[in-house]
Order: sequence, then C-alpha cells, then structure tokens
Amino acid sequence: MLESVGSNRMPSLSVRRRMSVLVALAIIAYLPALRLPFITDDYTQIPLARHFAAQGWTPLLSEVNLRSRATYMFLSAVLDRAFGFTPIAFYTASILLHALCVLLVYASGVWTELGESIAFWAAAFFAIEEGHQEAVMWPAAAGDLLVFLFGMAAWVCWVKWLQYGNWKWYATAIASFLLAAISKESVWVFAALMLDRKSVV
Repeated sequence: MLESVGSNRMPSLSVRRRMSVLVALAIIAYLPALRLPFITDDYTQIPLARHFAAQGWTPLLSEVNLRSRATYMFLSAVLDRAFGFTPIAFYTASILLHALCVLLVYASGVWTELGESIAFWAAAFFAIEEGHQEAVMWPAAAGDLLVFLFGMAAWVCWVKWLQYGNWKWYATAIASFLLAAISKESVWVFAALMLDRKSVV
C-alpha cells in the first residue's frame, strides 16, 4: 500500500527510509510515556477487560460506555494476559499504535490531489505535533488510536478501490470500517469521507 501512495515522489529518500523516519519520530516523541504509571480509569477498565476475557465477552454488549470501544477492551485483555498489570506494556502498545497511525497518514498520499511528498510531511508533523497527546499518554484513551487506525485504513483502502476497482481493496475497507465502528463513536467521520467519492480519486 505504502509503496504506491502517489506519483509525487521525493527522489532523495526511498519509501522504506521515509517510513523508518516516520516510525522513529513517532516513537521518540513519546518515549517519556514509558516512565508513567497507570492513570485513573486504567485501574478500573483493565481489570474489567480481564474479567470479560475470563468470563466471556457477551456482557460487554450491555455496557453502554464500553461496547462501542470493544477493540480497546480486547487489546487491554490481551496485554494484561501477556504482560500482567504492567504500565510499560500498555504504554509501549500505545506508542506502537501511534506509529501505525502515522504510517497511515503517510498512506493518505494515495489521494492523487495530496500525493506522497505532502503526505510524508503531514505524517511527520502528525507524529510529533501535540506532544504529548492524551490518546498515546493514557492507556484508557487508546480507543482514539484504534478508531483512527482502522478508520484511516478503511479510507485508504476505499480510495484504492475507487481508483482500481479491485474487490480486495473494497473488502478490506469494509472490514477495517467495521473494526473502527467498535473502537469509538467518532468513526462516522470516516464514513462521511468515504461517501465523498469525487474528492478522493
């Protein structure tokens, strides 16, 4: 996907090197988070995710505030099971999610009116601007990272489908959007972007 983000290429750096730069920026900007303890809601939501993992996920559907953030609860349960109730594991996961989100901003260069060069600088800015963003610095806010991750993936794949008509891009876009829909309520902004077909091809 990232190898073909646009025709406006920067000759001085390869795509892989640009991706490496973006990942490095995203990680370095948020390294201070690794020294933080858990914060407020982390102490209730992570044990709740552990409870769902042990007893079954069906009760999550009755939790009005959490059922639209199922991916966050699942991620918390997985991290808790693998590493225990350890802050550094959760902050590391948030930083890595942020890095993936940065790469998806770069992938927005598939939009021909944007192009690879502009997308690269936008992603670099996104990687470090607003440092430090609550979504990365607070494990309980990881739903923001997840909805952006899946929402942007859906949008990028949607644009690729509009451009090339390959059903695999369409299927991936729909699957990514469904994951975004169970990540946070703000998912619908991506639906609005995907409906605006003329502006993205």
